Amino acid sequence: MKSQPTAKAFENAFNGMGYYISHDRNGKIHFALAVLVAMAAFFFKLSAAEWCILLLCTGVVISLEMMNHAIENLCDVVHEAHHP
Repeated sequence: MKSQPTAKAFENAFNGMGYYISHDRNGKIHFALAVLVAMAAFFFKLSAAEWCILLLCTGVVISLEMMNHAIENLCDVVHEAHHP
């Protein structure tokens, strides 16, 4: 398989994040809360180390939520009946 250029890979990644945020209810909630937390962190003048921890935790939560969304969509394709 031929690898894509780095710029195209980043474009696809950002398009995927945009799709997730615009099409998933939890994506909207997590993104809004991440923005609010970043604003609060700016207001309280967090140190560089605290910013790193905050961004790492936020990134992990959002990326795991995106993986959960992808797995749920895959399950919906495989098995169409709703299961609570």
